Amino acid sequence: GREAYERYGEKALEVLTRLGGEIRWHSRANMTVIGDDSDLYDEVIAVYYASAQAFISLALDPEIGAALAHRDAGLERAALIWCEDTKQ
Repeated sequence: GREAYERYGEKALEVLTRLGGEIRWHSRANMTVIGDDSDLYDEVIAVYYASAQAFISLALDPEIGAALAHRDAGLERAALIWCEDTKQ
């Protein structure tokens, strides 16, 4: 699980950096305060992308495609939530 996801994460970080993005924040998720059992996650990661096109480019990058088997092996579920940076 975790080792497989870490292999994916290393590649994803390389591609993210190449496309001008960065990890802004990362933390273990200790508990869900409001929600139910379907809202349980191990960690939360806030990722900055230079643009919507950079996000799409990452998703379509061949290096990411080659690493998806590690991501799939390491995740039971995931949620992607699009947010706008209101400070820009």
